[in-house]
Amino acid sequence: MEKRIYLPNFDAVRHFVKESEACDDTVMVSKEGFKYQIDGASLLGMLNVIGSNLIVKYSGNSNHFLRVLDQYQTN
Repeated sequence: MEKRIYLPNFDAVRHFVKESEACDDTVMVSKEGFKYQIDGASLLGMLNVIGSNLIVKYSGNSNHFLRVLDQYQTN
């Protein structure tokens, strides 16, 4: 599954990282238009993408994490 999200500030990034750590599968994040990927559970990595449009790739089935993605989803 792939979703586009936007994390506007540090609190949003911290929340996203915390939820990514609790997932049943790996969460990979890339900045829209870039090729590199960041582990969604890496706070240091995710700090580099604050305020950017992001693409999240997640193949797990945690309904809780999917609700978190919906919270930050953008068009």
